[in-house]
Amino acid sequence: GTAGNSSLFVLSGTSMATPVVAGHAALVREYYRKGYYPTGTPNGSNGFVPSGALIKATIINSGRPLTGKFVKPGHWSLDWSDFQDAHSNDAYLWAGHGRMKLDNTLYLADYTPTTTYHKLLISDTGVAGALNTSGLATWTLPKVGDRSPITVTLVWMDESSNSPVLVNDLDLEVVFGGNVFYGNLWTSNGVPVRDDTNNVEKILIEQKYITALGLSDVTVNVVARSTTTAQPYALVVTADMNGIIGGPAYYEQE
Repeated sequence: GTAGNSSLFVLSGTSMATPVVAGHAALVREYYRKGYYPTGTPNGSNGFVPSGALIKATIINSGRPLTGKFVKPGHWSLDWSDFQDAHSNDAYLWAGHGRMKLDNTLYLADYTPTTTYHKLLISDTGVAGALNTSGLATWTLPKVGDRSPITVTLVWMDESSNSPVLVNDLDLEVVFGGNVFYGNLWTSNGVPVRDDTNNVEKILIEQKYITALGLSDVTVNVVARSTTTAQPYALVVTADMNGIIGGPAYYEQE
């Protein structure tokens, strides 16, 4: 608004999105530093310094598909509901990982929606848990329910390169209901394929699919497809998990 005018107006673009995301990143860092993980209440003895990869993975994990329409006046409009399935490569082209909403990810014990629906599992490996080629890290989540989506996000800070390809290629896999889901849910001619391009991989399985596939254990795999050096990474998982899900939680960052 202007001086003496309390009217509101709308602005959009990267200049507005950047400070909003930065503020959320500060909240995520505070959450881990004050030891809210894994119990959902502050405990200094649980606090640690999160890596940049973990902060990024936490924010991306909270994203959900957009709704409504994107309109360019006089030109065209795009209905986001066309991409609600999120099993289309176009969903990521147009909307990325969707709208961030931290309470989709951060577990708070005294906050009713998250107490009811989801728990949080993280791994912030640092050098101690870094993977070399053919390395594998696995987590099993017992009897995941259908009161919230299964959301898994993998982020790593790749080695620098003059070429626009990955130096260290990690893959995210989720095994659930007899199906294998690959990071970013890419497909080729309708067949799931691995993402060998991005250093961010996310899998979002909506509640309707969880119900259809039946409640069962979920296996999360991080696979080092090809690395030139040991590659640290951050993993964030949210799902309707029973109880407080603990380690492997994190390695203190130096």
